[in-house]
Amino acid sequence: MKNETLILSLLVASLGLAPAQGQDLFAMRPLEELQPANVREVEAVELARFDLSNGNEVYFLGVPQDDELMIEEIADAGREVFVIDPEWTAAEIFHRLAPADLPVPRMIAETDDGGLLAYRSVVDRLEKPVAATDSDLVGAQPMGRSGSGSCASGSAGANYFRTHHCFTLGGPGYGASEQYCYDGAWNTLQRDTSSKLRATYTRMASCGGSWNRVRHSYSTTSGFHTQLDRFIEPQKVVSHWSAKGGVKRYRRARMEELGASGWVRGWMKHHSERAEGW
Repeated sequence: MKNETLILSLLVASLGLAPAQGQDLFAMRPLEELQPANVREVEAVELARFDLSNGNEVYFLGVPQDDELMIEEIADAGREVFVIDPEWTAAEIFHRLAPADLPVPRMIAETDDGGLLAYRSVVDRLEKPVAATDSDLVGAQPMGRSGSGSCASGSAGANYFRTHHCFTLGGPGYGASEQYCYDGAWNTLQRDTSSKLRATYTRMASCGGSWNRVRHSYSTTSGFHTQLDRFIEPQKVVSHWSAKGGVKRYRRARMEELGASGWVRGWMKHHSERAEGW
């Protein structure tokens, strides 16, 4: 056993890997998660950013060449109250957050089947962050406590993340689903779905002292196509929603450190169908 431990330790060192805070060497990463992600890289455009009164940030993200729209909400670790209802459409979220005279980015307007945004002018994107008109939306939401929350070390952070984030509703999707909770402290997480699905919802605790990264991808004939690729500063917890029309595809969620002092916790949920308005 000592020889096996020495060999594994040398292998880990040669790969430049190190266990995250409190993470057991043997439980650090499943073998398949050490394989490189074979993906086509893209960069999503920030269509709009809203700063909420409780400190959260909400981003609308788009990949225009692929006609893909995504939502991101970021909260401080320890104040992990997400205020965007996972059943709202993109048009409804924008309508609730945006001042009445604010133009709407074209990709969001194109999803507005109910006419909520019909009176607004249309632009490609909003150039500056917007203070959200969210008194009804956020005013009744608890601020939560200030502290480490999901980024606390050991079992305290793991229990907090599992209790507050794992196995929640998970974005505007329905039908068959797959979900995976990784509440330990991880350097890298990657999970492919076992069946073909249309939507992905993730929550990631971006912990430690360096930035971390989250990606959503789906399979194509040439490999995996990256739909969402975001870099998240430390001591934040972030939710992401992405979906793809057309045929169902195998979907991948990947979370990883960007520096030696970073680590993550993650929850992933995938749906077979995406809700109307997406």
